[in-house]
Amino acid sequence: MLLENNIDTVQSDLDEMQPRDRVNALFQFMKFVIPTQKAIELDNRETQEEKNEAYIQRLMEIPEENFNKLHDRD
Repeated sequence: MLLENNIDTVQSDLDEMQPRDRVNALFQFMKFVIPTQKAIELDNRETQEEKNEAYIQRLMEIPEENFNKLHDRD
């Protein structure tokens, strides 16, 4: 491997760099070791249609006798 055969030279070069340049070089090396992560955006907002469907589903789950008790006005 290229780095393994030149580790002493790379270390010497890093030691001679200014701190800012050294950090930048190390970040460049990290790209080959640590996978770059992508930012993702999640849209977890519920649409009005989804809210309506959920509400209807909850209504459908009410036992009929309970529903009638609430809505019968006789």
